[in-house]
Amino acid sequence: MIYAVDFDGTLVENLFPKIGAVRRGIFNFVKEKKAAGDTIILWTCREGKLLDEAVVFCKENGLTFDHVNDNTDGVKKTYKGNSRKIIADFYIDDKSLLIPKKKEAGTMKEIRTAEVRANAPAGTDGLIINGQPIIYDRPAVINSPAGQYTEIIRRGALDGADMSDCRLLFNHDLNRVPLARTPKTMQLTISPAGLNMAAQLPDTPEARSVHTAVSRGDLSGMSFAFKVPPGGDRWNGRTREILKIEKVYELSVVPFPAYPETSVEARSALAFVIKDERTATLIKCNQLLSNI
Repeated sequence: MIYAVDFDGTLVENLFPKIGAVRRGIFNFVKEKKAAGDTIILWTCREGKLLDEAVVFCKENGLTFDHVNDNTDGVKKTYKGNSRKIIADFYIDDKSLLIPKKKEAGTMKEIRTAEVRANAPAGTDGLIINGQPIIYDRPAVINSPAGQYTEIIRRGALDGADMSDCRLLFNHDLNRVPLARTPKTMQLTISPAGLNMAAQLPDTPEARSVHTAVSRGDLSGMSFAFKVPPGGDRWNGRTREILKIEKVYELSVVPFPAYPETSVEARSALAFVIKDERTATLIKCNQLLSNI
């Protein structure tokens, strides 16, 4: 979780521009969250020397910050830039305590990452790359903008999935000629272990460059896009089990595997799962801020 914490009136008594006495309850609460691995952002109107004094004061009292009036690297990457607005899961302030999680526009398509390799089977020639995009029953930690959870694609989830028009792209670029396409130049086969991919690349300069880069290990990432139908998954705490995949859209060889993208339905389910956690935290913070 990301906590954005005010200084004057919250961590300390409000004697701005001076620094008041520590408000021990909320101060210790934030220290506990920091020790538990949560991200703490100092979120204050202080600037320059006054800001430096606040940071030093907190450090002397055993509290350090991951960021000061600045967003996390993950937020910057997700939103492709840095905004003056601090993006957090919790905003702790003596004036108000909010969880302003804006509902995100989503898509039914989900994207995950896997590895790709180039090793032609014995007795074959040509530019062949292989991969195993989906491995059954293997837990994977998904760090998405919606939050972190564990995902497991269960054995049999691909039974009946539509893979009839799946294309292999480079870096998700739909404007380029596909490197391969099912069923003629790319085979997607379901095994007891999951989904296997074998693609025969064309003899073109771009395809040869991709194959060489994969062979050398310069390119090792592959993204795959799929769709989970309504009722095709279930949640147990922060673990999501995918029981049914309706369609595999595309595979892409990528220089930098992107953050996983989950569907709006998955984000909504995750939000419901962590609702109780947030509610408990809200109650505790409000009690501490109110000196109850």
